[in-house]
Amino acid sequence: MNAGQQSPFRAKLAVARRWYWNNCVSELRRARHYLEQSNRRYARLVAEAKKRGDSNEVESIEAEWSADVDGDRSDYDLAQTHYWMRRAGRYHVPTPEYNDTRYWNQSSYDGRYHLTVGGIDDVEKRIDEKRARNASIFSARVTPTIGIIGAVTGLAAVLAHC
Repeated sequence: MNAGQQSPFRAKLAVARRWYWNNCVSELRRARHYLEQSNRRYARLVAEAKKRGDSNEVESIEAEWSADVDGDRSDYDLAQTHYWMRRAGRYHVPTPEYNDTRYWNQSSYDGRYHLTVGGIDDVEKRIDEKRARNASIFSARVTPTIGIIGAVTGLAAVLAHC
């Protein structure tokens, strides 16, 4: 095998990894991964430049970092918004109004709107309230039913023993 070629097994493994990453990993996890990957890469570059004592290079890398991470951050915020909007739809809870700036923020990178921390908290609170209400309704019906079944079983056991 030549120096630049992969083995057939490694090539198939790379295809499988790419398929898994594109089809099985959630949009939110992918966006978080890319953001963390960029942050780690630039942090390492800044640390190396600081070790060399080159302050101009440190400033240059930090400026490049800021510009590069803006796109990844915007993608992560949008993926997080999609996640919470899907959850809100699943539980049939209302979402914040789009014109409310407490809950929505426009990205300076690409102009897309995404939920703020307050918007995520509002949606999460509404989902939690709905789940608690559903759980209380379920337990209010199931607990007496189990009690009645237990009483009937006990009575049947006593009557069968006599």
